[in-house]
Amino acid sequence: LVPAELRYRDRVGAVLDRICGDLERRGEPPGFRNQTISAFNEAFNNAVKHGGGSETGRDFLINITVSKSRLVVEFLEDGCVFDPLEAEMPTLDELRETGMGLHIMRSFVSRVEYEPGGQGKANVLRLVRDLVAARR
Repeated sequence: LVPAELRYRDRVGAVLDRICGDLERRGEPPGFRNQTISAFNEAFNNAVKHGGGSETGRDFLINITVSKSRLVVEFLEDGCVFDPLEAEMPTLDELRETGMGLHIMRSFVSRVEYEPGGQGKANVLRLVRDLVAARR
């Protein structure tokens, strides 16, 4: 559980970085760590920016789960509903700031999943990365 403030991103990211480093040493491809951290950073940034951030005094619950076949990073928060799966993707030629975070998330993980909250339920953003080492 961390405050919804950008200054906490790198603290949680350090935990994920260590997990990803271990997974790379166990057979995940080069770049696995950097790609996963980039997707996490963008998800964290978007949740703070689009969900109201520190102005509301909100917290995120971030779950990191590793199984034999996948790494899952979940953000649970009660900010504004923003479904990244419905957002329009910019083309790389546009090279604009808006929407590039979504492009990075979608490019660097196997799946981005979203469940809107409401009526006492949290919004859930899930970054799922299938592990290639499990397929060997």
